[in-house]
Order: sequence, then structure tokens, then C-alpha cells
Amino acid sequence: MDIEKQNKIMEELKKEAEERLKREHKAEKPLPPEEFTKLFKTQYSIMKAMTSAPYPEDEDSESMETSIDAEFKKSTASPPWDKDFEVGDIVMTSIMDTPQPVIVALIRKWDDDTYLVTPFSEYSYPATDAELWLQDHYDTPVMKCKVLQVWATMVIKAKNIEGWKVGKLSEKYQDMAFKVFCALMQNEPAPFPNCAGTPLTDLKEVRMEYIKEQWVRIRGLIALDEHCKKMPEKVKQKMGISPK
Repeated sequence: MDIEKQNKIMEELKKEAEERLKREHKAEKPLPPEEFTKLFKTQYSIMKAMTSAPYPEDEDSESMETSIDAEFKKSTASPPWDKDFEVGDIVMTSIMDTPQPVIVALIRKWDDDTYLVTPFSEYSYPATDAELWLQDHYDTPVMKCKVLQVWATMVIKAKNIEGWKVGKLSEKYQDMAFKVFCALMQNEPAPFPNCAGTPLTDLKEVRMEYIKEQWVRIRGLIALDEHCKKMPEKVKQKMGISPK
């Protein structure tokens, strides 16, 4: 993409961001699904533009990245993972095959040795009716958690959960997330429409691109899902969660 075109896109996104910030205060209370979806699409477009923009060339950048990577690997060689997780724990997972750790919430004890594990979105607004916006937010070392991706909820054994406790999800939000999960499983409408986006009906729109990206982001966790373990090997290979 040439610089002139990129600058034009960035200017358009800047205007959208300014409009979004004018109504940002409204997003601290439940909104109609259409408004949440609009806010999500704006934020998603801005993030995509920012991550695709080229960085200035720096002859020292490569050596700096190498030294940072070395220090990071050294510091995480024997990570002091937390143990004895319980319902409500917000966990920064130790999955290292993504740009940043995935933050999850343990929303329910599924049976004696497994939990329902729901990832947090990287975005501040729900993309679809299968996500849950939280009126409160949870600050973690890597991001501010405000939206639960209930559609990506997994069943994971307690012994396979590795990471660090970084917060506690309130019982209110545990119950809300579980109700959304049950509605999805029973193909029912979203139980909290003013804390969700609109349904995803057009598979060609930008939110489908987001969903695909998120499957890649959490693939390390999906591989631990008890239901996933029962999938045929060819299916797991197609999802990118099993070596070919």
C-alpha cells in the first residue's frame, strides 16, 4: 500500500475514532446491540490499520528484538504458574504461540476435574450476540478485559490449566456468561441483548474475519479442550491445532 493511500485511510479512521470518543461515555452502560456492533467495527478497523502500518527502519531494531526475546525466554524458562484454580478466577494463560497471552475466566465447574473456560476478547465491545459485554472491566498485565467470548467457551481439565491468576470475575458475570453459554447450546436468543452485539448472519462481513483470527489466537487452548480431543485428527489439522 502506498503512503498516500495509507495516510488517507488513517485520516478516515481518525475521524471515526473522534466520533467514537465523543460517545465513548455511553459505552459504560448497556447499549442496543446495533450500537455495540458499530463500536466494535470501528475499533476493529482502527486496530487492523495500526497493526498493518509499517514501522520506521532502525538498524538497531533487529539486535534489540533478539536481546528482548532472549531475556523473555530466560525469564519464562521455569514459570511459577499458579495452582489450585477455582471458579471465577481470571487467568493469564501460559500459551506462548500467540503475540500475547490469552486471558480467560473460569465461569463454571463442569465436573469434578474440569472447568468451563471462556476467553476474553482483545476488544472493548462485543462483536456478536455470542459475546458478553461487562459493565465493569478487569485490568490485567496485558490488557483491559471487558468482553467475554462465550462462543469460544471450552471444557478444560483443571490439571491442564497453566498460567497466573490476575483477577476474579464476579458471581454476577459468572452467572451471566453461563446463561449466554446455555442459550448458545440450545440455539436460543441472547439472554442479555443490551450487553451483546448483533447476530452474525453475513459470512462475508468483517466480523467473520475477526472470528477466524480469534480461532487462531486461542488455538493453543482449543487443543486442551476435552471435546476437541475427541475430534478426528484430520479435523484438528484443518483447525491448525494438531501437527500434520
